[in-house]
Amino acid sequence: MRVILEVVSGPGQGRKVPLRAGQRLQVGRTEFADLTLAGDGHMSSLHFALETSIDGCQVEDLGSSNGTLLNGQPVTTPASVYNGDRIRAGQSEFVVHVEGLQRQTIVVAEAGAPAALRGAAPPPGTITYSVEIGNSRFATLRGTTGQAPPHQLAALLTAEFPLYLVLDPGRIGQPPPEELSPPEYLFNWYPEESRRLFSQVILSGADPVDLFSWIEKAWGKDGLVCLFSRQDRRELLAHLRLTAGAYARPTILAPLLQLAAPEGAEALLAGVDAVLIEGAAPDEWLLIGRESLLPTVEKLGLQKAARNP
Repeated sequence: MRVILEVVSGPGQGRKVPLRAGQRLQVGRTEFADLTLAGDGHMSSLHFALETSIDGCQVEDLGSSNGTLLNGQPVTTPASVYNGDRIRAGQSEFVVHVEGLQRQTIVVAEAGAPAALRGAAPPPGTITYSVEIGNSRFATLRGTTGQAPPHQLAALLTAEFPLYLVLDPGRIGQPPPEELSPPEYLFNWYPEESRRLFSQVILSGADPVDLFSWIEKAWGKDGLVCLFSRQDRRELLAHLRLTAGAYARPTILAPLLQLAAPEGAEALLAGVDAVLIEGAAPDEWLLIGRESLLPTVEKLGLQKAARNP
């Protein structure tokens, strides 16, 4: 099995390292690494390792300061890597080319399917969208859930951005995930009982929960905002708490991001790459972000719908 690690952005852009079966490649900022990226000041001295075997490939974070992301999700334990998967470490991004080892994808999964399948991204070209630029100068992409369930659209976007959920347990009729102790409350300054009754909960890939399952449960109930952000988690949470509840519900957030003055809208979206929320129609989704989002979604395989003559 042939494996190549390619640096696609950052100080070492363009470098390619082939690996043989049974090889362990350590990547970092110093000469102690097998692949040294000295110009990346956000990378640890030994940041992550890529290890191959006869029948697979895994990535492992080596206790780095800023963490390692695989397809936008934090690597907390050794994780399997497939052809085309993306690794982000420091200011650098990598693509792993693994001959003959494809990540399984599906378009529709039945209820009760494993989380990995429910979150699998749909094939390129199956999702189309229209786009409009609002008063805020942000782009609003519109599509329908009939082309792909929202959790699969979210899975597709995690190839570029880490995923966060702002979840309103009261509106969706579900208690916060039992695995969280305690939950990360949006309004963390409320008294304990008020937090439990009235505050939204913030979930991320660092939590021991199935984010895609929660998108399935919460979608369509005006109780879920899906955020995509490469900002440091602590800084992002601090920003969300300074927005006076704008991220509490889709019906609050959508008009603010579409109709606000550009300066106010930009301040509201600071540190956020995109927002995925339900639209006014039952089968509509909205993906809102800066115009720079458009080439990203095209790269991910979404297609702009042709205008009617």
